[in-house]
Amino acid sequence: MSLQRLLKSFLKLSEQDPGVSLVMENPMGSLRYRPFVWIYELLVGLERHTVDYCAFGSDRRKTTDFWCNFEWNP
Repeated sequence: MSLQRLLKSFLKLSEQDPGVSLVMENPMGSLRYRPFVWIYELLVGLERHTVDYCAFGSDRRKTTDFWCNFEWNP
């Protein structure tokens, strides 16, 4: 299933149940620059957080984007 189809499905689900949560993870790359992601950030209330795995005890930096539709403070 493509990410666009997954986000469309989540949009329908969130209209039926506004309390449903979503988290997406993507190693920092081109996804943050795709226009369809910006649209769903607005429609579903997704907020992007950029973190490095080393901040959570990993021995690698690995910069990663997380999108979620709830209050999250990494």
